[in-house]
Parts: sequence; structure tokens; C-alpha cells
Amino acid sequence: MLRAWLPTTPAHLVPQDQCINGKIPRRQMDHQRDYNVPSLSLKRAHLDYIVSRSHNKYGAVHSYFCSCPPWEYSTAHPGARTCKHLSKFLGEDFDIMRMHRATFAIYTAARADVFSEVARHTNNPSYTPDPAVAVRFQVAVAEYELWREKAAPVIAAHEAEMQAAILAVAHDD
Repeated sequence: MLRAWLPTTPAHLVPQDQCINGKIPRRQMDHQRDYNVPSLSLKRAHLDYIVSRSHNKYGAVHSYFCSCPPWEYSTAHPGARTCKHLSKFLGEDFDIMRMHRATFAIYTAARADVFSEVARHTNNPSYTPDPAVAVRFQVAVAEYELWREKAAPVIAAHEAEMQAAILAVAHDD
């Protein structure tokens, strides 16, 4: 059940940098502003967690943050972390698409590191490849595959909505 602290944001008021594959956050978050989110568990009903977002130096959304223990103690990159508070605050579909995009970026960077290690070894046969690169790549692949599976139904639903809109416009002509 959604609580009163989750009003929806009209789509035309959402900045383009917060739209991911047609999905918009349930609530728009201002830069460097903290939002209090009540705990979603009965055990910690007296607690409020703080969710916020930051920008990189170019003004694009960099990361979303939460003060809950699962988010703070996660070993994932801050841009590729989520928790139930962020998921409820931003909307589940938007959060899935955000995580899909973030893990794809990490996967792409890890793949580039692997190619770099292969090139170093090819150019210098005495060079010993760094085993940590392979481990980072395997972790990145696993995380990306997980979020790709979760994002597939969301992407399919969005594509179906777009196809229906195109057919409706074509039918009106």
C-alpha cells in the first residue's frame, strides 16, 4: 500500500534526465534535497530513512541514496544500488529500469578492462593478466543478467504501450 508521502509527479513536469526508456519516477527528486521515508517494516515503524540524489559535475543524475542499512552496507557501486525505500519512492518500474541501465554501464566498463588486459598480454607475452579484472567482469555480468531479466517485462510493456499509441494515431488518420 502506498502512503500519502508518495504523490505522483505529472509526466510533463519530469526533467528528461529522469526519464529512462519511457519510465518516469513516481516522484521527482530535487538535487541534493533529502526526503524522509518511513520504514516499511513493522519492526522499525518508528524509523525514518533519508533518500536523496546527487548530480555529477555535468548536471546529470549521478546516484540515488538511502540511509537504510541494506543500501549503506551494499558492496555494489553507489550508482547500482537499490533498496525497498527507493523502489517505493521512485516507483518499481522506474527503479528496475534505473538498475538495468546502471548495471549495463558497469558491465560495459568491466568488459573494456578485460579487452585492455587481453591487449596488454598480446603485445607483451611476459605480462601476467590481473585476475581481479576477470572477477570484476564475472560479477558485472551476473548483476547485469539479473537486472536484464527483471527489466524484460517492463520493457515489453512499454513497447506494447508505444505500439498501441502508434496504431491509435494511424487509425485516427
